[in-house]
Amino acid sequence: MNNNYTFQDFIEDQSFQSFIKGENKTDVKFWESWICEHPEKATEFNSAKIILNNLNSAYKTVTPSAEKELERLQSKIQIEKDDRETTKQYRIFQFVKYAAVFIILIGLGLFLKLIVFPDKNNSDSLYAYKEIKTPKGKRMHIVLSDGTHIWLNSESILKYPEEFAGNERKVYLEGEAYFNVTSNKLKPFYVYAGEVRVKVLGTLFNVRSYPDDNFVETTLEKGKINIELLGSNHSGKDVITLDPNQKVKLYKSGYIPETEEKILAKSERFEKIESKNAIISHNVETGLYTSWKDEKLTFKSERLSNLKSRLERWYNVPIVIRDTQLYEKKFTGTFVKEPLQEALKALSAASEMKFEIKNDTLILMLKTDTK
Repeated sequence: MNNNYTFQDFIEDQSFQSFIKGENKTDVKFWESWICEHPEKATEFNSAKIILNNLNSAYKTVTPSAEKELERLQSKIQIEKDDRETTKQYRIFQFVKYAAVFIILIGLGLFLKLIVFPDKNNSDSLYAYKEIKTPKGKRMHIVLSDGTHIWLNSESILKYPEEFAGNERKVYLEGEAYFNVTSNKLKPFYVYAGEVRVKVLGTLFNVRSYPDDNFVETTLEKGKINIELLGSNHSGKDVITLDPNQKVKLYKSGYIPETEEKILAKSERFEKIESKNAIISHNVETGLYTSWKDEKLTFKSERLSNLKSRLERWYNVPIVIRDTQLYEKKFTGTFVKEPLQEALKALSAASEMKFEIKNDTLILMLKTDTK
């Protein structure tokens, strides 16, 4: 069968419906085995299961057996001698019976509207969003329904709808992604990343928002974006506007911006915004922050303490820095699909650092280290 089944596919599949009803042992065995082999489909699978179970319960409520039970109850009503009174009681009972069935059908209709066929104007519907995860050492390129291109860096998560509904486009990011957003002035594009929301109409930009970083970083190549602060200390109205070749690093709640930012170019200028817990960089060499989408790991005068996490994600290997003196060592270079061993040799040749790989862990140390 198609392993890319959507929520709606499950709902419409007769074999899946049979599995939910428990009518056929072959179907039950098949689907129980299938979901074990495809755990990534658990959300759609379980959602469809809940819907069909509820629909089956609703239909059972109005089956012929239910009608017979109502008639049996009716026969127990004491019939008055007065024919007119008898007719009155019968009509009352009939009204109650059909009112109950009507309420059930209305409830079923609302259930279908809200759950099975949600309002398309509600872009945050429970079943509207897909989720993509990239493991360490891997990157991914996807195209959204509006034509927007997104490159997802390693160890990142992106949530997005199959179709954008309503008057805005929303995606949710954990990790790092590069966006080439299709312009639509009537339907702005929003990226929710940790404590910030990036609003764009059509532009090229990069967002980094890893859970283990103490900041959210956005770099703009083309166009214009507004960055809204959503943390507990902000109302959502605090806005930072970026122009091309600018970068902003917004520190998360509870963190203080670094007192010293590394200067990557003589023309680069830094602006510290105390009220927003942020640092804006002007005249930025944007390729340093966006070249990863082209399978290039680029760094310039970058401390090993910062480079460590990027190397770990890029090569999917844990790194231990044994000699603390190495933390402040700065490196400049570009790796284009270099194997790990070749990259390490290049770093070692440019410094007093050596390395060894032990138990799938990369250990960095000074060349003078004899341990």
